[in-house]
Amino acid sequence: MQVWDLLDIKPSSSKYSWSNKRVGPEHIVARLDRFIIQSSYLLLGLEPRMHILANSISDHKPIKLELLAHLDLGPIPFRFSPLWVKEPDFMKIVKECWNQPVKGSPFYIWEENLRRVKGALKRWAKTLSNLATERKTIKATLVSHQNGMENVTLTKDLLDQETQLQQ
Repeated sequence: MQVWDLLDIKPSSSKYSWSNKRVGPEHIVARLDRFIIQSSYLLLGLEPRMHILANSISDHKPIKLELLAHLDLGPIPFRFSPLWVKEPDFMKIVKECWNQPVKGSPFYIWEENLRRVKGALKRWAKTLSNLATERKTIKATLVSHQNGMENVTLTKDLLDQETQLQQ
């Protein structure tokens, strides 16, 4: 591959992208799926990262390539979720923030109330348990479980745990 100036990107998570899902000594795992890029991309200041993700029903795990530029874009901007409105504490938080006394011009009062509501909602949203958070947690558990399966003899219990996490 050096003749063509190609690099095989090593995975940053997991080792194997394929498993035959057999138990005992017949169990086989391999890294069949890979990304190959030209090394000239490195001159552009891009850092390639390959991730082997958790699989669901296939014997192949999906793979993801990231080409990261070394830029610090600052903090993530505030994003309002319409799902928050359905939560019982939402209106209480907004009213508490909005009803605090503020002195100044009408525009300043408006801006200050919005700033307080934003901060309170950001703190409150971190305490919420939602489906997206639960799914992320389960996905992380699945990845951890599948990575652990790479280093041990595969058993029926491990496969059953994997299936349960996948569901």
